[in-house]
Amino acid sequence: MDGHLSTNVNNLAYLSSNQLTKLYLHGHRTVIMNQKQAHWNYQVRAPFRKVMAWDALFFVLGIGVGAGIGAFLATL
Repeated sequence: MDGHLSTNVNNLAYLSSNQLTKLYLHGHRTVIMNQKQAHWNYQVRAPFRKVMAWDALFFVLGIGVGAGIGAFLATL
């Protein structure tokens, strides 16, 4: 891979959403188009632990609901 292209792609992670909306990779050139930030393209930032806590909570709730539905269907 071309070093210049990979450097550009790695640096894209540091751009904010209003600086970067569309990325076109064409050959060995990277073109960045700027656009005003709207309600659908903002970046959500959350700590990893909080995300995993909510994930675990809903995973356990899903297991409980699934087991309840399975037990109900087994009695029919």
